[in-house]
Amino acid sequence: NYTTFLGAVFTHSAPVGVCSTCHNGVSATGKPGTHVATTAACDLCHTQSNTANYTTFLGARFVHVSPIGVCASCHNGIVALGKPATHVITTAACDLCHTQANTANYTTFLGATFTHASPPGVCATCHNGVTALGKPAWHMVTNSACDSCHTQSNTANYTTFTGATGSVDHAAIPAGNCQSCHNGTIAKGLSTGHIPTGALSCDGCHAKFNGTTVTTFTPATMNHALVTATRCDTCHGGAYTTQGVQYGGAKAKVTRHIPTTITGGLDCNTCHTNPVYTSASGWSPVRMNHNGAQGGGVPIYCVTCHLSGTTYQGRMQKKSHEGTSTAKDCSRSSCHRPLGNRGSTYTRWD
Repeated sequence: NYTTFLGAVFTHSAPVGVCSTCHNGVSATGKPGTHVATTAACDLCHTQSNTANYTTFLGARFVHVSPIGVCASCHNGIVALGKPATHVITTAACDLCHTQANTANYTTFLGATFTHASPPGVCATCHNGVTALGKPAWHMVTNSACDSCHTQSNTANYTTFTGATGSVDHAAIPAGNCQSCHNGTIAKGLSTGHIPTGALSCDGCHAKFNGTTVTTFTPATMNHALVTATRCDTCHGGAYTTQGVQYGGAKAKVTRHIPTTITGGLDCNTCHTNPVYTSASGWSPVRMNHNGAQGGGVPIYCVTCHLSGTTYQGRMQKKSHEGTSTAKDCSRSSCHRPLGNRGSTYTRWD
């Protein structure tokens, strides 16, 4: 009741010119030692609305008209929030990434995009799955540095992982393990129309050139030693003639091939024994297995191939005598072996 001066609250009907006229640490409370470094007028941040009509200093929000030189002069973890322990490792100025535009005029740290002026040595320093995104579980297996594939040009200046292309160090991939990446999801898998391979590894045919790295899927030389348990006609049936183009594809029977029906245990190698498999002449040497070429129930007569005038490929003898026909076939006429008496079994006429 007017008996003391204590307890009076100054009524700031409006900021009286410059707050520091009174708030100088003598006439009234001034900036404490922990105050952010600034020469701005007090009421730029301590406004009528955010300080309960100038009755408290609390609630003031620093107005970053522009970054004050170096943000870290305040954002050092003491005066104002500094980098947390999980912050990416960098010595760059804060406002290189935390810009006026991407942080709502410096009112939040969220939205900052790291500016990779250049890869900081080893990308994995940050991109380890903790500090920053690391390799996802489906990433191809590699020990190469990130920026050997994720380059400045193909990832929009390091703002995305998409678009990365490059040379993976295939020397680090164990032999026979190509499918761990080349499965059609992580990296290119079998092309449409590729010959059936089952569980075979890509590098069985697509060799590591120079012994260290695979740079292309072509040319690939078919390694038939890997498919000894697979029937020849699985590939050489006419469906894969575009595969292995340097050798004309997986060849099927030529147009003038002698009539055969491959059934049961019979296969191309019934007659094509020990072929080289690597050239147009790779089907030779051919030794006709007559027991394996009887057509699987479809009548094939000797004269089908051995009658003069037939144009089937092969070095078979061709003859025509005594009205030879399907009704009077070489063997069934009881002349030539095995049903007849003359010659050796399928190797000589007499």
